[in-house]
Parts: sequence; structure tokens; C-alpha cells
Amino acid sequence: MRKHKQVRAIPKKQKDKLPVATWNIANLGAQQLRSPDRTLIAEILNWFDVVAIQECRENFADLFAIHNELPKSYRVVMSDASGNDERMAFLPETTRNCFTGLKGVFDYDGVVFPDLWQEGRNAKDFQTYLRYYLSDHRPMWGQLSAKPCTG
Repeated sequence: MRKHKQVRAIPKKQKDKLPVATWNIANLGAQQLRSPDRTLIAEILNWFDVVAIQECRENFADLFAIHNELPKSYRVVMSDASGNDERMAFLPETTRNCFTGLKGVFDYDGVVFPDLWQEGRNAKDFQTYLRYYLSDHRPMWGQLSAKPCTG
């Protein structure tokens, strides 16, 4: 696996860089992972300072088992459940950056496309489209400081 990291040119952690990754581990928690699978996932996550994992199902046993295989400096921050009872999980490494506690979900609403939310046929079609195709796929955001966590 470490050779694959070199082939893919994934940079080493450096003082002036913040490697970030996102990974859709499809239906994490829907079926139990084997110990070697969790170890492999933890190895890859440890290459990055911040990782976002999509599709965390309501059973968090595998997510927390993976977290337990990471260095103790990693935290888990999760969104509320959305479509299919799935959540987004952020795993920030906190010796070089710190999760401030601020997080939220980006909603597709009148602020984003104000003219398309006006009354009429186009507005109704647009609202239906957004709610049907995008409402279960709202991006989550979290705020990190560029300083290590203390305390």
C-alpha cells in the first residue's frame, strides 16, 4: 500500500501543507468490515490531515473501529443524518490543526438561486429538481484553525 502511495504521488505531511481527502466508502456501517479492511482504511486515512467520509450508515461500529486504529490525535465529527440515514464524517488530525466546533450543512435555497425561487412554473420545477436530486446530497462544512488543539 505504501508503494501505491508513492506511485500516486500523495505528498508527505509537511509543516506548511494541509493534505485533505474525501472518500465515499459506500454504505460504511451497512455490512461489517473485517479487521484487515479497517486497518487498510486507517492506513490510507492517516496519510492526510483532514478526511471527509461520505455514506456513513447508522451503525457506526466500523467508523469508530477505524478511528481507533488511527493515532489518538484524530477526532471524529459527524453531520446529522440525511437521505438513507447516511452521514458525513470528518476526521481532522489535531496536532497541526484544530476543529473549532463550527459545522453546518449547505442548503440549496433562495439565497443560492434567488431568481429561480420566484413563483411560477420554472420555480416549481427547479425546487422539485433540487429537493429530489440534491436534498440528500447536501455538502457539510466544518471549520478548522491552522493551529494545533490545546488542552
